[in-house]
Amino acid sequence: MYLFMSMKDRFLLKSLVYRGWSTILTFLIAFAFTGELLISGGIAFAELLLKTFSYYLFEIIWNKITRKNMQTIWFNGLSGSGKTTLGEKLVEHYTKQNKKVFLLDGDVLRDGLNNNLGFSIEDRQENLRRAAEVAKILNQNGVMVIATFITPTNEIRDMITKIIPNIKFVHLCTSLETCEKRDTKGLYAKARAGQLKDFTGIDSPFESMPNAWLNVDTGVETLEESLTKLTNRL
Repeated sequence: MYLFMSMKDRFLLKSLVYRGWSTILTFLIAFAFTGELLISGGIAFAELLLKTFSYYLFEIIWNKITRKNMQTIWFNGLSGSGKTTLGEKLVEHYTKQNKKVFLLDGDVLRDGLNNNLGFSIEDRQENLRRAAEVAKILNQNGVMVIATFITPTNEIRDMITKIIPNIKFVHLCTSLETCEKRDTKGLYAKARAGQLKDFTGIDSPFESMPNAWLNVDTGVETLEESLTKLTNRL
């Protein structure tokens, strides 16, 4: 039966068995010294209550500390500016430190949770609002979030800040010319040809961010330089 249990259930079972065994040992040690069943039982029961309360108190304090320190690093920039690439590298950096971290990517979110949204101004804002709410929930559960979204206007960025107070915006100020040269998805070519409407940077605005926590230009910096700049600031 144990083999068919989930990892969470196995951990719970091990914890209960260990706590029960610890209580039995306390009883046996107390009985060896006192020779009294009632006294030994009382000592073992008191030890069980004290450990349970201490563990509960520790969990509350630990969760408050970890959740308080959890934050969202939000990359914004034009398509092709390097948001996802840099975000993935930062996730690798934190994963090596055994930290709970989650990459919240714009393209992935649109394939799932937000697949009912288009690319109108209203839908883009709703797409980012939902993303911010997801990041907030993850932060509240002790998970650091690395978010990668175009996030074109300061109005939308302010909305996100109201949802996630503990947020750091990394503004990829990579030039439009550099992003067009990369054009890894062929999107700029389609936008220039009129096949894509309201494309950010072409016929839809992308605003600079004067109050960004950090500015990164992957057009003049290597990936390693940008990552070092970011981790040093963190």
